[in-house]
Amino acid sequence: GQLLDKMSKLNLDALRLNYYSVDGFGQIMSKGVSYNVDYSSQVVDGRTFLVDRLGYACYSVMYILRTKLLRDNNLYFYEKIYFEDVEWLPRVLINIRRITSHSIPVYYYLQRSDSMTHNKSLKEVRKLVDDKLLVIDRLNQICIEQSSLKVQKWFKGMISFSVQTLLSSISYTLPKDEVRRYIYCLKVKNVFPLIYYQVNMRKKMNIFIINISPWLYCFLKRVRFKR
Repeated sequence: GQLLDKMSKLNLDALRLNYYSVDGFGQIMSKGVSYNVDYSSQVVDGRTFLVDRLGYACYSVMYILRTKLLRDNNLYFYEKIYFEDVEWLPRVLINIRRITSHSIPVYYYLQRSDSMTHNKSLKEVRKLVDDKLLVIDRLNQICIEQSSLKVQKWFKGMISFSVQTLLSSISYTLPKDEVRRYIYCLKVKNVFPLIYYQVNMRKKMNIFIINISPWLYCFLKRVRFKR
């Protein structure tokens, strides 16, 4: 009730909720984010929120949204893909007039060690990677459509972040020839060089290596995983 009252009182299109990450035993974990997230209470438009406050935390479940906003702007999920909220949430935010955050955590986000994204067969890995490539394509298309240079930079940063997580996941889960094939696919999409935007020093070092050689980055990740 209080959250909906806040939506009404502030005439919001959307309200972002804070959360706790918990493990399978219900213990609170570190969120482990490598980017900046701002839970300021000032009401802003969606593009400002995207650039200054979101980081890369594209978790659709953390938002209360007006149904009218989604229907009027045809803001629906892509069906039958993973990482659908990474593509969906930025589309929503660039259509929002008024949004803010509720800084007190009200949601418990369960991080299961046996979830689909943690335990994968080769077939499932390929599905996850192909879906992430689709999401990268969509992010790039939305980026091209933006007039604001700041918004464009956020999308390029999100693409860089997504490419890095993709390379990390395939480096030790897929055969070497498939890793090379996916690297070639990324090169064809012209995603390189990746940009250093809203990430910590460790991520910047990873991006530095990837920009030298994506294959070198994957090789180093594979070696580290085998230790």
